[in-house]
Amino acid sequence: MRHGSDLIFSLIARKSDHESFTSVRISYLKIHEAVKSAFEALGRSPRMYRCDEELPRGEDCFRFPIATDLSLNGRKVAGGSQKRSSGFLLHQESIQDLHGIPYRDLIRELSRAFEQVFAARLVSTDLSPELLREAEESAGAREGVAV
Repeated sequence: MRHGSDLIFSLIARKSDHESFTSVRISYLKIHEAVKSAFEALGRSPRMYRCDEELPRGEDCFRFPIATDLSLNGRKVAGGSQKRSSGFLLHQESIQDLHGIPYRDLIRELSRAFEQVFAARLVSTDLSPELLREAEESAGAREGVAV
């Protein structure tokens, strides 16, 4: 999905779907390996921020990267966040400054890279308003909150 000038995507999975999903650190690493591979397939050479780097800290996630976020030409271009509960994870990723790469090309390569890294078949879908409402109602019921 395009969100302003960035490309965002979400990954929803059971933690048991892949061995890397049981660890927050490893799942971030594997997801960013796939994103890095997609950029490389399109002729770009991003690098991952390393755990041993002295990284500045702050609230703005695109000004203050963490280990395994991706950098291109000295600037963070990809990072995400995860919510984990009840055996599931939701990973939301933002890719900014596509360096002239068409969205369709990046989406195609992201799909290919994710299928390769996670040995899985991806299913892309738009959430219907009904499905979204059901998810909100389910989440509200689980949390004991009326939606």
